Amino acid sequence: MIVVPGLFLLHLVVNNPHGVLAEGHCLMHGFCGENDFGDATCSYNGTAKLLEDEEALETLREICPEIMHETNILCCSPEQITQLQKNLEIAATLGLARCPSCLSNFRKNFCQFACSPKQSEFLKIEKYGKSDEGDLVIEKLTYFMSQRYAEGMFASCKDIQGLTPVQLS
Repeated sequence: MIVVPGLFLLHLVVNNPHGVLAEGHCLMHGFCGENDFGDATCSYNGTAKLLEDEEALETLREICPEIMHETNILCCSPEQITQLQKNLEIAATLGLARCPSCLSNFRKNFCQFACSPKQSEFLKIEKYGKSDEGDLVIEKLTYFMSQRYAEGMFASCKDIQGLTPVQLS
């Protein structure tokens, strides 16, 4: 399990035999006040939303070019993009920047996690909570990925000196 600063508890599961929802849509969007982990991520079970904030779009083009397809209909808010950028900078500072392929894989993974319009295809909400304002927020979720993908990510980062390894479920 991983605690993502400003987000919630994240549980990585390899080889999901049961699958998650087939039709892709958002499971989260924006922040709703705070909880024990910092900014509380709002639960949102619906279609992706049009991102119109030009500064957020420019930031997303820089840090997540793969996710910017023909449209800017996404599952993240400008505030989430700002937080994502900060978290990616922290990851780079903690040592991932020593290996460009590791940092790239890590970045792509978290860009999809935060903004993909198909979050329901690879995420499952495990625990909800209430923010300080009383909104429904996500406290714990599971991120599904294939064994091959997980091993590739691990292999791209395993030789970086000074990193603490995470245990895969």
